[in-house]
Amino acid sequence: MGVSLHPAAVHTASDVDAAMKRVLAERPQAILLLTSPVVFRVLARIAELALQSRTPSISPFSVYPAAGGRMAYGPDFPPMWGQLVGYIDRILRGARVGDLPIERPAKFKLVVNLKAAKLLGLTLPQSLVLRADEVIQ
Repeated sequence: MGVSLHPAAVHTASDVDAAMKRVLAERPQAILLLTSPVVFRVLARIAELALQSRTPSISPFSVYPAAGGRMAYGPDFPPMWGQLVGYIDRILRGARVGDLPIERPAKFKLVVNLKAAKLLGLTLPQSLVLRADEVIQ
């Protein structure tokens, strides 16, 4: 498919600038963030660095566009917390953890940041904007 991956680990918040510098040195066409508590804490900094370099980016965290990122597509976390409560309830009632099924998120959320896209000189297809659960102007 002609896609090259250039992973950069971020183990602590202080790693983000160096990791982004390594990634951006590769001149990527886009940045895909993966989930981690550390990445969640530095979303605004990652968005800032991606915008400075004029590199589109996407994250599974729905708050990423509000932090300045271009787009997010991932699980809608509040409904997942409801699933978690149900899991905890079953465990507290005596269910064995190993007997419980693995549950996937029931709902995913698409959030687009038109302001960030405009700063990058990008136009998002109207069909994508219309499908978004949330649009940041």
